[in-house]
Amino acid sequence: MTYYDIETGPLPRTELEKLHPFDPESVKFGNTKDPEKRQAKLVEAQVNHLKDLEDKGALSPLTGVVLAIGILTKGEEPVILTGEEPDILAEFWQRFHASNDYWVGFNSHSFDLPFVVKRSWKHSLHVHGVRKGRYWNDRFIDLRDDWQMGDRQAKGSLDAIARHLGIEGKNGKGEDFARMFQLNPEKAINYLKNDLRMTQEIHERMKL
Repeated sequence: MTYYDIETGPLPRTELEKLHPFDPESVKFGNTKDPEKRQAKLVEAQVNHLKDLEDKGALSPLTGVVLAIGILTKGEEPVILTGEEPDILAEFWQRFHASNDYWVGFNSHSFDLPFVVKRSWKHSLHVHGVRKGRYWNDRFIDLRDDWQMGDRQAKGSLDAIARHLGIEGKNGKGEDFARMFQLNPEKAINYLKNDLRMTQEIHERMKL
């Protein structure tokens, strides 16, 4: 059994600005006539526009990149893939195809797998054997799907489900990963390793 988790971050600011340029026409001035106040509002709107792009960039393969992928094969030490995105993705697929394991993630059918596939397409990496028509390869298991048991409204984050099961939870926040990875790589890697541990322990508790 192999467990995996990806961590993402926003594209560089210059790329985000090219993809989603600020539109001055979108700014509403109301009854403000003073040129200085209008200019200040325009500048504030532009700053907020970029901040919003950076805050949400990691959530989409159109505006984000894969910074790291954690892989934990039962009985082995975790492997953390980092470096240039094409190299991370190429090694991820190589490891998947070289194994006969089931690969277990959390919310992976909705986030991790679509993200890595679409970023792989971006880099012209050949992706095969991942989909079966409308469905993912049977070797991919999503614990969130197992948790929901067909009820798509059922809630529960990785952290919440772990704590519900009496398993030690997260040691940080996913939305902070990109900044953490830049400022304190060791702390970021430990965060990712902890997510892998949680995924494994939840899976072992939930085995049906």
